[in-house]
Amino acid sequence: MTGRAPLVSSGLQQLTPGPQYTLCRVYLRLVFRSRMHAAASFSQRWARDNLTRAASDDELATLNLFLSTCNGDESEASKRARRYYAARGPGGLTHLWHKRHPDDEDILSSCQDAYIVSLRARSVGGRRMTLVRLPAPTAMDRPLSARALLARWLMILDIRLKEDPTPGEEVVFIDVSDLQPAHIKNHFKGSYWKDFVHCMKTAYPLRFSEVHVINTHRLKTMSLLLLHLGLYPWRRKVVQIHSGDEQINTAMGVTTSRLRAFHTNMGGRLVL
Repeated sequence: MTGRAPLVSSGLQQLTPGPQYTLCRVYLRLVFRSRMHAAASFSQRWARDNLTRAASDDELATLNLFLSTCNGDESEASKRARRYYAARGPGGLTHLWHKRHPDDEDILSSCQDAYIVSLRARSVGGRRMTLVRLPAPTAMDRPLSARALLARWLMILDIRLKEDPTPGEEVVFIDVSDLQPAHIKNHFKGSYWKDFVHCMKTAYPLRFSEVHVINTHRLKTMSLLLLHLGLYPWRRKVVQIHSGDEQINTAMGVTTSRLRAFHTNMGGRLVL
């Protein structure tokens, strides 16, 4: 009997090296790669498809947050991640992300002018909380630097993101009880606030779910202020205005036993 005998189990002839054999190997390799690609995490797949270098472990942990922030929508998460890298890269938000050094004079002055406190403990609902005092009691009687304030805020967000790269919505409380028009007259110049807000809305790995502006009883033009600062587009969905601090406890999700940890101006019982 000439030729190769058919396989008993399948009735198919064994493949001999040649065009058909080569095509079969290519097909199996593509199937294997496809399955491995599907099994990889979103961060690994995104880094492989979009970066020209190997991603660090910190980058992969951060990239995985985009999928959670976008409610599992991989297409939207991929777009948000690309906007994030574009904002951090050359030609992006250079004035906020690159020109920031902890020992710069404007950054040090900003630490005195405004408090930005990211709480380690989360709310009862598992949300991250940031308290901003604008201006701080230690602020000088002078206009506050918008660039220094927002660059420092991004710096704090990046540090916390590296320390705790886990999903969670961000809730911000901005206390403006001592704010005067002269403090923020320079904030209306340039696009620092608008760039910051746009980054938080469309690019940053974590999303601001709520922004509570509290103690606004002295400000009669709050809507105009929000419009100039670039926060007005968030007005109905994200930003909430409180004339006092009566509703902050509900927003924070804290119980009476936990209020001692917060200053009285933040709805707590701690007196400094």
